[in-house]
Amino acid sequence: MHIRNFVPTDLGAVMRLVAETFKQDYSPSMYLTLHAQWPDGFLVASEEGVLTGLLLGTRASPDEARILIMATKKELRYKGVGSSLLNTFFERCGWEGICSVVLEVRTSNTIAQEFYTKRGFQVVSLLERYYLDGEDGIMMTNWI
Repeated sequence: MHIRNFVPTDLGAVMRLVAETFKQDYSPSMYLTLHAQWPDGFLVASEEGVLTGLLLGTRASPDEARILIMATKKELRYKGVGSSLLNTFFERCGWEGICSVVLEVRTSNTIAQEFYTKRGFQVVSLLERYYLDGEDGIMMTNWI
């Protein structure tokens, strides 16, 4: 497995993986704009040239990053792809003096909550009706 920065030629594969994982489509310009704002915060995992996962983060402030999207191919979950992406993201945050990472996760997504908790994230607050469909979210933070 290889972790590297997103490049624009990854866009189609990134959009397909996000649509498969979250049943949500975002505009291509959103990905490209966020990549332009912080290239080191947009990571992809690949194996033999095939995209297997992604992590898209932004800088919320000089000392805080925010994970917007993290996804791995369904058949490759529990095989270290997500952990590798997250570890690389934490490393890059450290290079830039970022000391905390925040994210939001659906209350129904207990698998993701468990994944993040095992990697040092703590629940900070409940976000009532956070998602467009009315589901609550949970804000989690990791102080790195």
